[in-house]
Amino acid sequence: MDSRSYTTESKRDSVSKIEVKPYSPLYATEICDLFHSTIHAIDTDIYSKAEQEAWCPTPPDYTCILTFKNVA
Repeated sequence: MDSRSYTTESKRDSVSKIEVKPYSPLYATEICDLFHSTIHAIDTDIYSKAEQEAWCPTPPDYTCILTFKNVA
C-alpha cells in the first residue's frame, strides 16, 4: 500500500495536508509516543490522571511495539 495524502479545511479556512503511510516497524516508537501524548492530553474532567495512567502508563511501554505486525 502506498502512502495517501488528504487535504482538510478547518472552519477558519486554513488548509492542512495529512499524509497517511502504511505501518512500518520504523514508526513504532513514534506511534507509541503519539498514543501516549494523546491519552494524557485528555481533560482530567473526562478521565482522571489515574484513569489515563491505567490506560497508558508513563513512561510509555515500548515493549508492546514488538507485537505490532506489518499488515496490509
